[in-house]
Amino acid sequence: MSYVEEFKSAVSRSNENGIDVTFPLIKRKPYLDKKTLNKYSRFFSQKFTDIGYEAFKGQCLAISQATHEYLEEKVKIPSILTFGYVVLDDDDYFKQDENFYSALVRNPSRKQSENIHAWVTLTSGEIIDPTFATSYAYAHGIEEMKGSVVSGYADKLNKGMSYHPMIVGSDFLIKAGFIRIGRFALT
Repeated sequence: MSYVEEFKSAVSRSNENGIDVTFPLIKRKPYLDKKTLNKYSRFFSQKFTDIGYEAFKGQCLAISQATHEYLEEKVKIPSILTFGYVVLDDDDYFKQDENFYSALVRNPSRKQSENIHAWVTLTSGEIIDPTFATSYAYAHGIEEMKGSVVSGYADKLNKGMSYHPMIVGSDFLIKAGFIRIGRFALT
């Protein structure tokens, strides 16, 4: 199944779980051209270099949410926070089934944030994942990958790498208990 097909299923799944999502994937020229990626790289460096790459572990929700807000507000690129798993060289990372996500919406648990992964999907069908490569680099001791961002069309990433959306929308963070509205704190 293609990324776009999986994404459409994730939109349906989100709506079934009370997360109101209308997000069209429109075939068009890529948003993530060299100029846009350079702007994002400057934003990313300014916003996150101070925390150190080692602090990226377990922070994909906050960093991906900040990326989504940057793309929407500063660069005016329509995007949506996306939750799911990554397959790299036949190994699954953060894989959970749809029942897991449905259960989180029914019974919020901030403790489960370590078991999910987030990235951003654009209306062009491209993705941008600011944390997976760095987390993988730390876990596997690959120094040159630290600070890397995965970006492009999900179906055209490096061979052996694929993204699998399960649920979409920033409202999932609230419904799953990862954001507390009173103090608006990502955990």
